[in-house]
Amino acid sequence: MWDREDSQEVGLEAAILERVRNSSLVEWFCADNVVGLKYTAEAAAVSIFLLVG
Repeated sequence: MWDREDSQEVGLEAAILERVRNSSLVEWFCADNVVGLKYTAEAAAVSIFLLVG
């Protein structure tokens, strides 16, 4: 019984830490690379156009 509760707590803690880590990475990337994001989006749009068109 205790092992199961401990496993659930560990899993929940891991999920929370991963979510915080991922959101921190997104904030950092957006703050430091706004221009790069624009070029990345444009490149993706061109790639999709070439595949579809």
